[in-house]
Amino acid sequence: MKEFFSEGPTEGDFDFMSFYEADGATGENVSDQLAKLCQAALTGKVKDEKLKQIKQKHLCPVNVEYVQTQ
Repeated sequence: MKEFFSEGPTEGDFDFMSFYEADGATGENVSDQLAKLCQAALTGKVKDEKLKQIKQKHLCPVNVEYVQTQ
């Protein structure tokens, strides 16, 4: 695995960049508020203090094993 990352992908390896290429297809508009929230969530950084407050308020449910708040 180390060799893959130090040498880079070779012909025949999975093209990771193609995973992120958009096909140009779009759907209906969402509200401006939701669009701004999505853009901020996908491109911004969460404020540490806000994240800490949310984690303290909303603990991991006992019956949802793979949700982690740490």
